Order: sequence, then C-alpha cells, then structure tokens
Amino acid sequence: MIIRRIRRLVIRTMLALAVIGGVLFMTVRADAAEIRQRVVVEGDQVTLGDLFDGISTEQLEQKVSPAPAPGRRAVFDYRTLGRLARAYRVSWQPASTLDRVIIERAANILDSAVIEQELVKAITADMSGDAGDLDVTLDNRAANIALPVDIEPSIAVTRLNHDPISGRFTATVVAPAYGDSVYETTLTGRSIPIVNVPVLAEPMRKGDIISERDIVMIKMPAERMTADVLINEADLVGMTPRRAVSANTPVRDSDVNEPIVVERGAPVTIRLNHGSIALTAKGRAMDNAARGDVLRVMNVSSNRVVDAIAIGPNSVEIALP
Repeated sequence: MIIRRIRRLVIRTMLALAVIGGVLFMTVRADAAEIRQRVVVEGDQVTLGDLFDGISTEQLEQKVSPAPAPGRRAVFDYRTLGRLARAYRVSWQPASTLDRVIIERAANILDSAVIEQELVKAITADMSGDAGDLDVTLDNRAANIALPVDIEPSIAVTRLNHDPISGRFTATVVAPAYGDSVYETTLTGRSIPIVNVPVLAEPMRKGDIISERDIVMIKMPAERMTADVLINEADLVGMTPRRAVSANTPVRDSDVNEPIVVERGAPVTIRLNHGSIALTAKGRAMDNAARGDVLRVMNVSSNRVVDAIAIGPNSVEIALP
C-alpha cells in the first residue's frame, strides 16, 4: 500500500516537471533568434543582423566577418553560425546540419561586351584611327568586372600591347576609369577587322531582279570573306540570282548575273548600225543572253547565223565595221 502511494507520487512529480520543462522550453524557443536564409549586402562587412533575426539592437550591427567580393557569395554553415552565436551570446542553436545562411555581395557588373567595347576604342587609337571597324574577342569570354555598388561602373585601358598583323593583344584594365582604381586585371584576346557586306534581306530565286530595297548591310569578320564575295551594294542592284540565294548570306560573284533579256528561240529585232546607216531585221535567238552578252542570232529572211550583242528585251545589235 505504501509502495503504491510512493509510486503515484513519483509519477505525479514527473508529470509536473515535464509540464514545467515544456513551458520553459517554449519560453526559451519563443525568445530565441532565428537564422536568415539568403541576404544581399552592399558593404564590405557581414554583421550579426545579416545572419540572425530576433536579436538585440546592440547585436544587430556587430561585425563578424568580411563580406565576400562584389558579385560573389559566401555560405555560413551550421558550425560557423553556432560558433558566432556562442561568441556573441545569441540565443540560437542549430536544428540540423542543413542550417545555413547565404550572403551575397551586391555589385556593379561590367560584362565582357562592355570590356570589349573599351578595348576596341583603345586598339583603334593605338593604330592612329586607321583600324577601320574592329571586333574584339577575349580569350576568356566569361570575363567580367564586379565593382562595389558605390563605385562608378567604368573602366580604362592603361597598358596595351597589340600586334596589328595577328590581332593578338595583351591589355591592362583598371576600374573605375577615373580616380583611384579599386580593380586591375590583365586581359588577352584578339582583334578582328570587320567589313560591311551587302546581303539579301529575304531569300530570292532565279529570275528575280534584285533592287535596293532587297538589300541590307551586315558586318562580318574580314577573315571569313573570300575574294569572290561582292562587297558593294551596286554590284547587286539589277542582278538576278543564278540559283536560289539565302537571306543574310554573303553573295558571291558566281551567285548572280545580269537578267536574261533575250531567251533562246525567242523572236528578236536585229539592229545593224554602220555610221549614219541604221537597219533592222527580224531574227531568232539561238542562245540565252543578258544585256551586253554576245549571242548567236539567225536572220529569218536569209537563215544566216551571225553574232550579235543583246542590248535590251528581245533586241540585239550588230555593229558593222
């Protein structure tokens, strides 16, 4: 009987302690700090306030670590967070090994396109402005410059070694362009001369006549050009494709010719000119011919075949000596 009473008393005591402990635990957890998940900072220091929510005003601005470089990030894992919490008396303990805070540093980013534009200016100036149109390709196409957000996003080329034959260059680039530099790097790459090339705006077929409105200009690396590519718009206007020609593709001399003005088998007017004498006769074309081409024609009256020059639609000329 006594043993049974003692057992009941022990059980009640344990239950009471469990309830009290739970209340205390809930109170502690209610007052505990919580970690943040992902934070973007602008300055060069990480503070407790960047890592934890629910901490005192005095703790918020406590610097605990250098910030990552502009444009980069740092991960504070559960061990680091636990160590900082103990060191600065933050009421927090890791709930699991997955607890972490990611700190990202804001930045003004100058990408490779901006860098290449500045290099084009520097190389053109180095060649006394005689470089014409240039394109620049960096060996590291992913190159970029990340500056603190309070720094003007500009760059300057301070040293340049450029070989105009091969196009290879080595350049020292600093940022910002004016004042004290906070960033300096050496970049390598290649400059490539660029030419303007007339191309067709839309695909065209054999027999189509090319006009000015059918032509657009594109820029192409000179090294990709072959000797037979037409580079003047005037060389295309009035011509017709020998075969189908694609849009936005360099047109070769062999791709086009003068439009056919005389077709084989068609009746033609033969004009004979000798000094002040001008005669006409009826004939039949023996060949296809563009304006200015020499073709064979047969005089239908005499059945004689002679050479003539196509001068217009179904019109040929024989120039007598």
